[in-house]
Amino acid sequence: MNILLINPELPKDAPLVKIPTPPMGLMCIAAVLENEGFEVVILDNNLLELPQIQLSAEIKNVYPDIVGITSDSATFYQSLRIANSVKSIFRNHVPVVIGGPQVNVRCEKVLRYPEVDFVVYGEGEYTMLELCEAIAKNKTKSSIRGLGFKEKGQTKINPPRPFIDNLDDLPFPARHLVPMANYPRRGDWMKIAPVDQVSTSRGCPFDCAFCSNNYVWGRKYRYRSARNVLKEIAMLIRNFGTKGIYFREDVLTINRQRVVEICEGINRQGLHIKWECESRVDTVDRELLEKMRGSGCENIWFGVETGNQKTLDMLKKGITTEQTKNAFKWCNELGIKTGASIILGIPYETIEDMKKTIQFTTEINAYWVMLNIFTGIPTSKMYDEVVKNDWIDSNYGDILFVKTDSFNRKEMERFRRSMEKQLYLNPRWILRMPPRWAAKDIPSLIKRGISLFLQK
Repeated sequence: MNILLINPELPKDAPLVKIPTPPMGLMCIAAVLENEGFEVVILDNNLLELPQIQLSAEIKNVYPDIVGITSDSATFYQSLRIANSVKSIFRNHVPVVIGGPQVNVRCEKVLRYPEVDFVVYGEGEYTMLELCEAIAKNKTKSSIRGLGFKEKGQTKINPPRPFIDNLDDLPFPARHLVPMANYPRRGDWMKIAPVDQVSTSRGCPFDCAFCSNNYVWGRKYRYRSARNVLKEIAMLIRNFGTKGIYFREDVLTINRQRVVEICEGINRQGLHIKWECESRVDTVDRELLEKMRGSGCENIWFGVETGNQKTLDMLKKGITTEQTKNAFKWCNELGIKTGASIILGIPYETIEDMKKTIQFTTEINAYWVMLNIFTGIPTSKMYDEVVKNDWIDSNYGDILFVKTDSFNRKEMERFRRSMEKQLYLNPRWILRMPPRWAAKDIPSLIKRGISLFLQK
């Protein structure tokens, strides 16, 4: 059987920054399917940006037996348009499967659309495999966990599939099915390229009120062994010329000993790789950071969120501002560049609170600051708070923008632009631009600078 997996393009009006990266979820599913003998094609339209007519021609050319489409809140209607095209091209003879974050939060709602035959929720690798096998052999779908389907005009949602305990059992993502050379493949600050993403764990034991990842991946922290991670890094270097790794997961450093083993393995095997990751300030110490730096760690993103301890407690972040100061101090001493991810527009805060947070990022000497405007994400605790208190300003699909007595969405966007001027037009930040990027990025930097000055 021939399986086509499609990643929809991000709409131009989506409240997200578009950075094309290889579609990890689809590549993981594809790898499992290929291992069982299925022919798989991946169409990443977020990279290709094909107009609908051309995309339909590509779909027709593949002539698939099954089409799987990933979807989130920002791309959901793009997914439906693609599903409609599939139904039109093949006169309703090719089943359409929708998966991804949107299905996880709106499973039954997605299944009700006439162009959708199946939905896969939770971890999709083995659910999709069992579905393809059932379709190939014309078997019943009622026993496939993690699947929603239609039967005699009725929608049916099967029980959830248990999470995969041993992630080492999964094959490496099928990167050979996407045009790796066409992706930007660069890190946030690393001076080398190409940089590729690696995911080594799933699940998060923390309970941040603004986050929905627990709903998707569960609270239990599951991780790949250091040996398995090192094997993938070596494969990337060998097969794709990888020089840098971005460990793209919520918190790489939850299991301290495993991080130590990865660091020691990188040095012992002579992998000569630079890398960056995302972490929490309460999961690092100076000794661990020294190990990380010694194995090639150049940059760490931390979820600082706010410089207000009262707000951190309300968000159930589980960290203190003192821990943040220590983590940034250690990184600065060791030469690890630090990124502070900040949330502006948290419902219980005022503009003055947010200004103090910006000042806090200066005090901790964050190398880079990412300013995010708070949004209500379905299944998060704060989403329910936004709805209950009628703090809804507007929405983009299921994503909610907030208004309170202190601010609304437009005011928050103006405030962010003002803070960006303060931070990003500082000569100190401009001088931090990696030399490798400087020449090619000068036009966009000038354009960005002019736009910041013109915005009110």
